Amino acid sequence: MNSISSTSLSKRAVRKCRHVSSLISSTSFRRLGIYQYTCFSSEMNSFIISSTKCCPFCSYTSLHSTNIRNHLVIHTGEKPYICHICKKSFTLKGNLKTHLRLHSGEQPYECRICGRKFTQLVHLRRHEMCKHS
Repeated sequence: MNSISSTSLSKRAVRKCRHVSSLISSTSFRRLGIYQYTCFSSEMNSFIISSTKCCPFCSYTSLHSTNIRNHLVIHTGEKPYICHICKKSFTLKGNLKTHLRLHSGEQPYECRICGRKFTQLVHLRRHEMCKHS
């Protein structure tokens, strides 16, 4: 295990990933008092280094630091993106962009079969599966 404990790096209580062997501080997380883990796993007696990043608060893992950063707002409660029309706040910029379509009436996703339009791609996909499969 790593000789540097998580408590010596941060006063915030941090749970280690079950695969953690090394602790790497990240500038983007340091400002939140959060540290990024690099996970390791061993299979068949060979040590395989994976680049999986782990949330320090739960068991969520991802190969991309951006996904971890976006996930962390679940724990921090931060909602920096605010709708200028109704003042609703969002954790991700993309969620605000999607929300603004409700105010503008924009429906960029159109069904190729019946022509019905949708504000979100997921709604179009659900429509296609339910109505045209």
